[in-house]
Amino acid sequence: MTETKLKDGNAQVNLSFDSNALSPKEEAAQVLESLKGDVAYGITDVPPWYLAILLGFQHYLTMFGATIAIPFLLADALCMSSNDVARSELIGTIFFVSGMVTVLQVLFGVRLPIVQGGTFSFLAPTFALLSLPRWTCPSEEAIANMTAYEREETWQLRMREIQGEIGRASCRERV
Repeated sequence: MTETKLKDGNAQVNLSFDSNALSPKEEAAQVLESLKGDVAYGITDVPPWYLAILLGFQHYLTMFGATIAIPFLLADALCMSSNDVARSELIGTIFFVSGMVTVLQVLFGVRLPIVQGGTFSFLAPTFALLSLPRWTCPSEEAIANMTAYEREETWQLRMREIQGEIGRASCRERV
């Protein structure tokens, strides 16, 4: 392929096919190689095992802060700010589900080495729902006079409401 400039400033492209032309696959590989730039590893490259472990640990540290932040942000709105056992149940649940979904996505999904964690996009609707008068937290005195079962039921009732509303909203969004 050659390009020549005409007198009026326009370009004219002459396509010529020679027998030594690259196949489309070879041409695509050549283009990808020229676009690689400063990227250390491409999509199909595999880093050495020691670097993979280091990068995996870095990925874990990034994921850890975001995953553990969600239960701490929700604790007050769910009326369990003073209940460390309930908060630990939330943290354990989010880590278990994140791990389970990550394994399923690696085995059956898009097979990318990413962690499927909680999302902050549901925090705004959650806080909006829990700010309704129906879901105001009982006073500290009322919580202190509750049995352990009643305190647990207080936050679990709110959690079930959030789960149901998010599920209902996502079904409506799909349709």
